[in-house]
Amino acid sequence: MEEGLLEAHQFAVGDTEGHFEDIIHFLTTRVAPKGYNVQQKKELVVHVEDFSAITRHLYNMGTNEIL
Repeated sequence: MEEGLLEAHQFAVGDTEGHFEDIIHFLTTRVAPKGYNVQQKKELVVHVEDFSAITRHLYNMGTNEIL
């Protein structure tokens, strides 16, 4: 590690649309969005395992276990 970067952290910030709104809704209410069929609900439950909603902001757990 370079001396000037000892306390630096790498991260990415992105703007998303679409189903990420559904993920935030599910994480905050624990209710699937209206209109979801059984298969979509199952997929949503599996998909949200890698996400956390903190004060209505969505964070994704990376493969290196860093939020």
